Amino acid sequence: MSGKPPSGGEARGDASRGQGFSGYSAAEIQAYLPSGWRPADRRAGLLDAPAAVWELEVLDGADMPWRLAVSAAEAARHGRLEALRRAVDRLCRAALA
Repeated sequence: MSGKPPSGGEARGDASRGQGFSGYSAAEIQAYLPSGWRPADRRAGLLDAPAAVWELEVLDGADMPWRLAVSAAEAARHGRLEALRRAVDRLCRAALA
């Protein structure tokens, strides 16, 4: 054993490196949304397989709807949770504009 951490997605426990990207659990989503934001409904989002994008409608503190989207390519490149964090960051910046 070399003592180095596994390479690529294995270091992050990332199942999205292959064909297994299926989205996020409700707990994962809520952990990254800002305080006062929430999913618009009880579903944990939808995977648009042809477009390879996972989408979820979220509501901000004023009940304004926003589309949260994470591409499978971004999840493969950065890891599932980092891709979710980046998508939430982009969404929040758009909401502030």
